[in-house]
Amino acid sequence: MEMETAVGKMSKHERRIHAKRIKSQKTLFRHENIVCCDSQTEHLVVANGGLGNDIEREELWTIFSLYGQISDIVMKPRKPYAFVSFHTAKEAKDAVDGVHGKTLQCPGELSRPNVTFYLSYIEKIPDVKPYSNSNLLPPGLVIVNNFISEAAEQEFLDFISCNQGSGIDESLKHRYVKHFGYRFMYTTNDVDREDPLNEKIPGECLGVLNHLLDKNLISRLPDQLTVNQYKPGQGIPPHIDTHSAFEDEIIVLSLGSQIVMDFVHPDGCHVPVLLPSRSVAILTGESRYLWTHGITPRKSDVVTASELGEGVTGEQRLTLLKRGTRTSFTFRTVRRMPCDCNYHNQCDSQRNFSTKKDGDEKQLVDPVLPASDEDALKLESLHVHQVYEKIAHHFSDTRHSPWPQVVSFLQELPDNVLIGDIGCGNGKYLNVVPNRFMIGCDRSINLCEICYTRGHSVVVCDGLLLPFHDEVFDAVICIAVIHHLCTKERRLRALEEISRILRPNGKALIYVWAMEQEKNGIRSKYLKNCHNDDKKEPTETRNQSNSDISSSLAVEMPVHTNRTSFKSQDLLVPWHARSDKRTSKAQREALTNCFSTTNEEHLKSPLTVDENSALTAGCDACVDVLHKEEVETNPSELGKTFHRYYHVFQSGELEYLCSLVSSLTVVKSYYDQGNWCVVVERKGKEEESR
Repeated sequence: MEMETAVGKMSKHERRIHAKRIKSQKTLFRHENIVCCDSQTEHLVVANGGLGNDIEREELWTIFSLYGQISDIVMKPRKPYAFVSFHTAKEAKDAVDGVHGKTLQCPGELSRPNVTFYLSYIEKIPDVKPYSNSNLLPPGLVIVNNFISEAAEQEFLDFISCNQGSGIDESLKHRYVKHFGYRFMYTTNDVDREDPLNEKIPGECLGVLNHLLDKNLISRLPDQLTVNQYKPGQGIPPHIDTHSAFEDEIIVLSLGSQIVMDFVHPDGCHVPVLLPSRSVAILTGESRYLWTHGITPRKSDVVTASELGEGVTGEQRLTLLKRGTRTSFTFRTVRRMPCDCNYHNQCDSQRNFSTKKDGDEKQLVDPVLPASDEDALKLESLHVHQVYEKIAHHFSDTRHSPWPQVVSFLQELPDNVLIGDIGCGNGKYLNVVPNRFMIGCDRSINLCEICYTRGHSVVVCDGLLLPFHDEVFDAVICIAVIHHLCTKERRLRALEEISRILRPNGKALIYVWAMEQEKNGIRSKYLKNCHNDDKKEPTETRNQSNSDISSSLAVEMPVHTNRTSFKSQDLLVPWHARSDKRTSKAQREALTNCFSTTNEEHLKSPLTVDENSALTAGCDACVDVLHKEEVETNPSELGKTFHRYYHVFQSGELEYLCSLVSSLTVVKSYYDQGNWCVVVERKGKEEESR
């Protein structure tokens, strides 16, 4: 049928086809500003034949190549039309006569039923703009095609098929998910490092991982694997794998159907990347930390024909890739230390903020840490050493309850051993267990004086320069001390000093305050006691009155709101000096006498006093002491707030720090009421010399 047939001579069916063609021409003009022509040319627009209609380039080629030699096929993303160019106008006319207005066969010509093409002539096909920067992958992204054989691919798929039904994550019922090594918790975007899975990375995967190592494509063997299986139409939202959860290298092995993964830069740059079957994608650096990646839930992807290996002119000629079932193996390494990458805005480890008011608006502020060891010492002097000298007696009155697991560690040691208590404070552990010889040390002169009045052996010293001989102690405890050191290097030096004074095979127990004050849905005692502070204490700011915060330091430090979850790893924690009462010297001496004995009643009901000197528990002797005469605080200190520096530790950070000391081995690690704790052992002489 000729498209030039007069409308008046058309049948009803022909008029309907003509109307459809006119409508398609208007759509083309609206989208592309292209006017169709009545005269015959070698160029055609094919309405209903576009990528937006789920038509593949190969299908168009098969249909139209029957009518002549095709010069080009141009398809645009999401458009309901395509362009076909022949070598001659006669070939184009033959295509119009054979295809225009006719319902195509399914199956046979198209994979979709009830599709009719409407064809019009145009002067020329439009210029093709680059679809993507797919030839320029995001920095740090490496794609290795055909990394495994088809036989190996089938072995992986058979392995997963056998394991289906035994490990589906209930929160992701729309797709099959199984974890190995550690479970990834989608509610928190993290892993529980303290609860590894019994199922480790399967041995079937080790060949692939070792091959990657041999080719220097990865630097370590991962310890976590997530297997996802996607049906056509399923996907995963754009995301960046949590910085604090996983190390730099993320390895994605794609099996089954090819698929397009979309990478998006924060400035909006979009790079769709085809992940062929049996390929490996390795995300490092910028592609891992800065760009989001995701899979749009749809049943087909738009790709360049060259990516599929179709021999066509022009790298930007597009086609449609229909999805099948895809299975991905994503290998990652669980992070043991906070992330220190260069992408601060995307990094949850470094996106630690405090709130401060600017009028009625709360602003978020990054902590600025000391740039040198000298600045670090200044910060610790102002916000650790000087503070504890000023609050020593008040602090001591709130520290009378030995922590049970610390006591257990001391009880498990043999009789007559020599134990060092590094950062002993008021000495509450120095004689809590009989038949142990203990020496304490602390940076605070006033706290050491309290220990001395209780009859303890103590020395004033710096924890980074301990005045003890090498290998002198059978055991060491260091409770709530290392978190007061404000750089990683200084914290590491403290651990090295502990190792130095330990005898070979000697053990040390170390406690630090945890960033995670809630674990397995259970809040720590620190958060549970919020009724003592939250109702009275507004959000802290740096410009607070009666504050000891100095503006002379080249640091910017968030101030924590007591009894709330931590929003920063490095922060200042307020200590509110009691404003109405304090224990007298006589009371402190009486408490010392009670505490310095192995009074069974005291051990059964240890004295508990909160930071405002309110008695919450204690043995009868302690209660009687605290109910006696009270003396007034020095008026100059009434209501004053002091700020102590803390570096609160993330899960796994303390173990990692200990692993950097070559002479120490981590024997045990655990979480105890808002603290991360480790037991380390000094290696024997033979082991150290290896």
